[in-house]
Amino acid sequence: MRSLTIEPADRELDVVQLQDVMLDEVLPHEQGCRHEIACLAGRMIVTSQDLTATWQYADCPEREANR
Repeated sequence: MRSLTIEPADRELDVVQLQDVMLDEVLPHEQGCRHEIACLAGRMIVTSQDLTATWQYADCPEREANR
């Protein structure tokens, strides 16, 4: 793990206080990947170097043409 951030930082929340998870995604990052977990009361962001993520083109026929 490169870094761990819990937001909003000014409230000094513990991980348990973030409450229910609304969004959980792994994104590419210049140092490996960034795991963002958005919750009702804030979000947790983990940046790691031991795992990498990349965007891949997906051929989805049902996808709208202008997106």
